[in-house]
Amino acid sequence: MILRRVIFWVGAVSLLLAPYIFSEQGASGADRAADSRITISHSGCRGSCPVCDLTLFPSGLVLYNGVRYVKTIGKAQTQIQPNTYRALLLDFDRVNFFSLGECALTMDAPGTTTTVAAYGRSKTVHHTGGCILEPRTEATANSKQWIDLTDLEARIEATVNSKQWTE
Repeated sequence: MILRRVIFWVGAVSLLLAPYIFSEQGASGADRAADSRITISHSGCRGSCPVCDLTLFPSGLVLYNGVRYVKTIGKAQTQIQPNTYRALLLDFDRVNFFSLGECALTMDAPGTTTTVAAYGRSKTVHHTGGCILEPRTEATANSKQWIDLTDLEARIEATVNSKQWTE
């Protein structure tokens, strides 16, 4: 009788704790978190560089906000598949986003700020095209990460078809 109760309670506690125990085992745990998101923001320059933001959520919801020098000023939204969101989140792991160092910003170049909140942590990276050529730390090894990040950002924009609002 006592053994049955112990087994019951161990099983019940295991079921209750399972989401917490496995929540950081990859994107599937991260995408359930309320604060999980991917945000890409484009800042202006002294010319007519587009200024806008894209935010992607685990549900597949994509929010756009155009500020200036874009076709659509204001808010818009679209939807992608939740599996697509999870795949993009995994791509941030592949480019080692959470280990990227600081970037030497180029003056008067359009900047991009990318924020990823997942796996119980959040990181924001600011960069311009100059980062590909001139990161402050470990120039050659780190350059590949910046190129990979820039390629991933472009792939995200293509995936959500941001040109429908920007061009």
